[in-house]
Amino acid sequence: MRNIILKFGSLIGLLIGGTILISLATIDPYNPEIKNLEIIGYGSMLLAFLLLIPALIKLNAIRVNSWGKNFLYALAMVGIACIIYSLIWTIYAHSKPGFLDDFASLMQKGLEGSNLSAAELAKQKEQYVKFMELYKNPIFCFGITLIEPLPVGFLLSLIAATITHFKFKNSNN
Repeated sequence: MRNIILKFGSLIGLLIGGTILISLATIDPYNPEIKNLEIIGYGSMLLAFLLLIPALIKLNAIRVNSWGKNFLYALAMVGIACIIYSLIWTIYAHSKPGFLDDFASLMQKGLEGSNLSAAELAKQKEQYVKFMELYKNPIFCFGITLIEPLPVGFLLSLIAATITHFKFKNSNN
């Protein structure tokens, strides 16, 4: 059972981490579409976390589990995926010279396309500069990046545990 959890958690982490790397490599730095990056990022997380369903089905084929155990197994896979994703991002962000400064500029350009007032835009930019200074610390970067996929993973864990529970509950009757 541990092997299934490790295998699927690692696969999910590699999928979301790899998708982010590909989208960063293909973005146009002169005309960034920040919303597209967000859609690609969270869309890839949503699709990758759908792998929780076949993982839980495999686990329940070995031994039928309660909804709670299915949920905990799914959360374990989400945790593994988050760690791998965060490692990929942190290593990439801190090993590529100038990346964090370029990323900060990219995010600030994205703010300029918003409907914020000049004062609010300046305030947002100032907050972003302070955040990016903290983000240059790899430990802070890892911790912050670790929590990015958690909401999507948590939601999909609930859904996967429920689907799997009813699939195996009905097959036992």
